[in-house]
Amino acid sequence: RTGAVPEPQPRRPDERMEDASAYREEAESVAGAIGLLPIQIAAIVGQARAHLWLGNYPVAGGLAAVVPREFAYRAEYSSNNPDQYNAMYTFTWGDTQSIHWTVGDGTTNSSGRERWPYLEHFIGLNLLRNRPLGFSTMIGTVPVVLQTLYNKPEADVLMASGIEAALIVAESALRLGQPQLAEDFLNDLRSDYSFRATTQYGVSPPAGNLLPDVSLTGDLEADLRQIAAERARELWLTGDRHVT
Repeated sequence: RTGAVPEPQPRRPDERMEDASAYREEAESVAGAIGLLPIQIAAIVGQARAHLWLGNYPVAGGLAAVVPREFAYRAEYSSNNPDQYNAMYTFTWGDTQSIHWTVGDGTTNSSGRERWPYLEHFIGLNLLRNRPLGFSTMIGTVPVVLQTLYNKPEADVLMASGIEAALIVAESALRLGQPQLAEDFLNDLRSDYSFRATTQYGVSPPAGNLLPDVSLTGDLEADLRQIAAERARELWLTGDRHVT
């Protein structure tokens, strides 16, 4: 078993992505036939993800390009009772139980608590609060670096979005030898990131512009690292990325 469903033998990641693409293509068709447009578009984003993984860059970019930038498909939560809370809020803010998860700052030298490479950048963007007063973890020696993206029990979790689609277009373009197109997409996202974080999640606006335009270098490895950094910020704690 390598997933939630019993299997006769382990499956390679590429095989899983091929399955994911087929399932989401079917979901797109069914949702379209019965008029469920948000699910139809979310399924297109899922197909683009799978094709990006598989290296089918023209297909991935083409699928992602039809997704509106403002599209957002969210898993909904409620503050009615703790069973309906956003689990990431519960694990990190400690209202109903001790804090189980925090961003590693390197203070405690153990697996899972290594210093996170984006620590200072995210603190500057007010996505993290470093050692806030009144917060402590279930292991007292581990300091709290508190995520602020989900700062209330009913905070919804983004599962698929036009922002992710734009990142897929950018990476596909870069890998297909179109760095200027990739750069344009990245800078468009950087231009209003803090505004979106404030209006969608209630994150306090940062002091100053911490996300000026970037220029891709023409070195594929370096430019892919830049896209990885953009993905780290834009897709942090969304979908199934709660531990990445």
